[in-house]
Amino acid sequence: MSTGGADSASTDGAGARGADAGAAGPGRSARLPAGASCPCPPSLQASRHIVAALVACGVRQAVLSPGSRCAPLAYALEEAEAAGEVSLRVTLDERSAGFIALGASRAHLLAGVRRPVAVVTTSGTAVANLHPAVAEADAAGVPLLVLSADRPHELVGTGANQTTEQTCLFGRAPRLVVDLPADVTAEVGRAAGPALAGQVRRAVLAAAGALSNDPGPAQVNVRLRPPLAPGHQLAPDPTLAPGHQQGPGTRTLDRPPLVPGPDPGLTGSGPGPGAPEAASALAASPAPVPPSAPAAFPVPAPGALPATGPGWEVDLVWQAAPAGYPTPQDLGHHRHGRGGRDQEALTPQDLGLVVAGDLPDPRLGALAVELADLLGWPLLAEPTSLARQGGNALPRYAELLARGDGADLASRVRRVVVVGHPGLSRPVTALLGREDLEVTVLADRAQVIDVAGTAGRIIAVRPGYRTCETLQGGGPGALAQTGASPVAVASALVGGGAPAQTGAGPGQGERGASAPPQADAGPSPSAAAVVRLMGAAPAPATWLTAWRQAAAGLAAASPSPDAHAPLGADAADGCRPDASCRPGPLGVDATVVNGGPAPRRANAPLDADAAALAVWRSCTGPGAPLLVLGSSTTIRRLDRLAPVGVPAPTAVANRGLAGIDGTVATAVGLALGARRPVRLLLGDLAGLHDVMSLGRGRHEQVPDLQVIVCDDAGGAIFAGLEYARVPGAGRFSRLFTTPQTGDLGGLAQALGARVHRPADLADLRRLLTQPVVGTSLVHLRLTPPSPVPADGLQATNPPQETSS
Repeated sequence: MSTGGADSASTDGAGARGADAGAAGPGRSARLPAGASCPCPPSLQASRHIVAALVACGVRQAVLSPGSRCAPLAYALEEAEAAGEVSLRVTLDERSAGFIALGASRAHLLAGVRRPVAVVTTSGTAVANLHPAVAEADAAGVPLLVLSADRPHELVGTGANQTTEQTCLFGRAPRLVVDLPADVTAEVGRAAGPALAGQVRRAVLAAAGALSNDPGPAQVNVRLRPPLAPGHQLAPDPTLAPGHQQGPGTRTLDRPPLVPGPDPGLTGSGPGPGAPEAASALAASPAPVPPSAPAAFPVPAPGALPATGPGWEVDLVWQAAPAGYPTPQDLGHHRHGRGGRDQEALTPQDLGLVVAGDLPDPRLGALAVELADLLGWPLLAEPTSLARQGGNALPRYAELLARGDGADLASRVRRVVVVGHPGLSRPVTALLGREDLEVTVLADRAQVIDVAGTAGRIIAVRPGYRTCETLQGGGPGALAQTGASPVAVASALVGGGAPAQTGAGPGQGERGASAPPQADAGPSPSAAAVVRLMGAAPAPATWLTAWRQAAAGLAAASPSPDAHAPLGADAADGCRPDASCRPGPLGVDATVVNGGPAPRRANAPLDADAAALAVWRSCTGPGAPLLVLGSSTTIRRLDRLAPVGVPAPTAVANRGLAGIDGTVATAVGLALGARRPVRLLLGDLAGLHDVMSLGRGRHEQVPDLQVIVCDDAGGAIFAGLEYARVPGAGRFSRLFTTPQTGDLGGLAQALGARVHRPADLADLRRLLTQPVVGTSLVHLRLTPPSPVPADGLQATNPPQETSS
């Protein structure tokens, strides 16, 4: 929010387009007499056209950081909100606003919709504060639309207040930058509406990746000249056609009528139009539920998207050399790679792994699950891969790759399929860097994840993303609400029907129909197409069995915390979940003390591993909260410990650039965008870094968000890196773990959040059985710290500082 400079007509040359009132032509602004107010100035006319174009393009959510220069956009957005056409969130800090918009856009991605959320700022440093969110959106492929208000062109480079070159601030990150000049409506009259709409449409489609398959940030830089506020009464807009006028009793803007239906773009199934038709179909997006009466948003659990939907496209786009590997004649005879089937002698080409990294769409996680199942290969699934529930998923896979029998098995691997963006552990990075492997990368967007440059084959997988438009019919939650196991429905999630064609070279591919597969009808066309293009054969059952035995041996030698203890297991401390353990009138339970420590009871201590597992498990099952994870120690801890082969949370993290900034704001945006409760698990440094995002304006909706902070007194991730072994008294603590003096609980309470301080693990488990209502912070003081190194391996001893 920038309020450092008041705008004046003299500074920006207001009214310079007309010599005097009598000389002004039709549709042109006239110079106003001194002290007069313009009832509908060109800045507001342009802003209304821009907002109308956003609505017509399917944008339904906007986050506004208030300021003077963006006032016309604020008025236009408020009018659209009152008309039920957009949901508006006003946020004080622009950095928070950017990540809130990012989190809301991620909610759309979870439903298979590439729909950008708009973030609106005033000029100057306000725009620059969006850069972290823009950078994350660029790296992670998240649609994001920046609307930056700006000064007129003639003021750039003159030293005018809050004026800089805003169209270059984000470097190469934006997919498109549109620079709209001031006074367009005054210059071209009625032609301004279509002209502005066309530019806005370009930016929305670029952000959604509708034509490029490269979703990410886009910027519309809106130059506005005073007057920036309407007169005391909103007069009709002279550039709008009759019947679309805006007056005191009118809310209809110059935009296509909206079709009633379900929540915009968040539900629905059916065939999606191609990219050229997307813009015309966007007007069919219905209005959102007003913030005062939010509806539940059916974000699917991992592996629980509908069996019907747009068909997949699978294409081999690049291959280093002809594969020369055996292709199964009938994949149906080898489906799922399960035990009990006869198989020919093991060949080197049969030995493979499926690596599933961070993924934005549950359908891609389901594809990874089915590929592993179909080929009989182990699945290495990160917590945010949305594939952890797969039957072939291995626990503690990073340790397996580096130690004992697992390392021996890893040396025999000859093929690896990569889905998503892996990067949590060094053993996986080393695996993908081997030059003796055939690495196949499945790319769902234009950016190909191939860090080591060892990919021998790139297969484009396009799961039929809907670009901004709402498709009528059942919603993403239709199948999830049936209670079906994610593993049981995994084959239905990645498309159905028979492929139209088979290809074996770049540019040749397979396109699946949208009919749902029947039970026991064989592999889905998308998974079958990938296997055919790879020329891969299923491995014998002994391959997966050997990995499972190695994992069992690792677990026996180094047990993990109990991942399956019931949340209500309170017998150890004699507390039952009766009235004394439930929230009181102020929503504070028996273990909560706002402003002071809670009394301790003789029970299991708050160990970081057990606490993280309890939070993970609390986000599984029907109606469970969505889960956001911190991108440093937290996600690596769960990568090592979270159970596999059982229902998993719908987990999200900012893994594009893996920064800790904006984590709280991302969770706020996900909760608001999904209209679902969210739990956020992160460390104390990430919490302190973004704690101000817990604040909100008095007029804004309270998100259902529970922030759970594992306070281990600093950056525990560095304990497993080489810096911990560098001598020097206090050096490691000061330069790397950086323990802070701030009181997270006190800060959160000052920002209006309820604060819980569980005394022990039983208290935490009991708290996690309660619904997430409103905003709260759970402060876990961990004793002793439990470091998780960046290599993904279990840390046996915390580092000790030594004197030089």
